[in-house]
Amino acid sequence: MVVDKETTDAMIETFLKQLLHREDVAIVLISQNIAERVRSTIVDHTAIMPTILEMPSKDSPYDPEKDTIVVRAAAILWGADSGPEKLRELQGK
Repeated sequence: MVVDKETTDAMIETFLKQLLHREDVAIVLISQNIAERVRSTIVDHTAIMPTILEMPSKDSPYDPEKDTIVVRAAAILWGADSGPEKLRELQGK
C-alpha cells in the first residue's frame, strides 16, 4: 500500500488488519510515521507472525521509543518500568 496525503487512517488500518490475517505474510514493513497513525492496531497485535517492522522514512527520523518491537524488547531485557529509561540512556537523552 502506498500512503499519500489522501490516505485516511481508517484505510491504513483496514489494509494492515488484512495483512495481519493472511497466512502467506511473514513480515509487514511500515514507515514509523505511518505506524504512528495506526499505533493501537500495532500494539494490539501480539502474534509472532506476521511481524511488524517499523522503518524510518526519508521525511521523519526513526525514534526507537515509538517502535513497538524495541519497546517490548527493552521491557523484557530491563523490565517494564526501567526499559524506556534504558532506551533513552542508550540514545544519550
